Amino acid sequence: MYVFKPNSQRMKNAGYTSIFHIPIIVDTNYATIPEANWFLRERALGEINKKAPGRVLAERTIVEYAYDLKSFFSWLDGNKQKYQWQTIDYYGVIHGFQNFQMSSISACTGRALSRSFVSRRVEMALDFLNWAHDQGLRSSVNVLKKLGTEENESRRTHINKVDPQRKAKELGPLPSAANVQDWLQMVEEKCGRSKALACYTVIRTGLRVSEIANLPTHIISDECDTDKGLRVTIKYGAKGKKAIGDEAMEGKPREVYFPQDLVKKLYSYKNGWRIRNLAVGKKYNKEDKDRMFLGDDFGQPLSPQTIREAWKSCDRPSGLRSPHKGRDYWACRMLYDHMTSEQFKVHEKLPYGTLVDAAFNFINLRIRPQLGHSTIDTTFVYLEWLFHHTSLNEMNEDWREFLLGAEYS
Repeated sequence: MYVFKPNSQRMKNAGYTSIFHIPIIVDTNYATIPEANWFLRERALGEINKKAPGRVLAERTIVEYAYDLKSFFSWLDGNKQKYQWQTIDYYGVIHGFQNFQMSSISACTGRALSRSFVSRRVEMALDFLNWAHDQGLRSSVNVLKKLGTEENESRRTHINKVDPQRKAKELGPLPSAANVQDWLQMVEEKCGRSKALACYTVIRTGLRVSEIANLPTHIISDECDTDKGLRVTIKYGAKGKKAIGDEAMEGKPREVYFPQDLVKKLYSYKNGWRIRNLAVGKKYNKEDKDRMFLGDDFGQPLSPQTIREAWKSCDRPSGLRSPHKGRDYWACRMLYDHMTSEQFKVHEKLPYGTLVDAAFNFINLRIRPQLGHSTIDTTFVYLEWLFHHTSLNEMNEDWREFLLGAEYS
């Protein structure tokens, strides 16, 4: 494959005053590649720039784009028995083209291509494939969105409400386990055992306070194995359409996971301290309503507001300013622990594809369902947080360029 740059003056003289600076990609037989050049022409003239319609790209920029796209088509030509641009999917681009680029040597420097350079080429390939879908030339590409970008109709996914870069900075570094334990101890001393355990449940499950306040006792059965984690279905206090006047607060059901240490604490509480609170509640004519958490003073079921007040009753560690931040804490801790485990070894220089796939799958299959997010957009702030606040400095800058959609020139 070659990039051919036409003679600018001859192009102008021939009347091509708007496209004289646009290069052409040709194959080894010097035949043009129609779809690739169509894409370059629209990209150069700003016809597919939704953010700045009509903005014409500089000649240097479009030449770099041409070489990036040429590298993709050259790789396709060398692997045409397996890949064609009409059918290749996202994972083919990542595991095939990207991994090939990561192992390539620069002809100019004799060194491996930089991560940012490879990222730019991969983004160009994905942009072309999405454009081809918009033109009806191929099926949709399920592309992992770049965080921090505005809505872009050439991508299959969008961010409309959340600015991941801003929220990632707001999340801050995780408080230490010792600080969290000290805070929970203060909550218990000031507000009682039940409220402290409710707060602990937030940071061990990521559930909303409305869901925790409405947890029924039957989720922890008398035959429960306290040496294992537990998957339970919750619906009370969850988001979703509720009937007017429905005191049960029944929302959309979903399955969540309770870790072993929490299961053991809840089992002990249900068969011990809660029985004591239940007796206190009967003394004050308080209705049980089959709620897990009963107040220590009067035996009444804890309300979401009561849990929030207990949460804020003591000095909180940085990153745990509210129960909602407790949900963030759970998600960040889960993602960080997963990505720094022996299975992935993020501290080593792994290809983008390995990291993206691992983080994307874990967020989509583990964190998002547990938090009850209806779309994956909201959950992706935790991926940005991971590389903004952790000590993974070797990968941090390149990942920020990739995730935040840095402009390459």
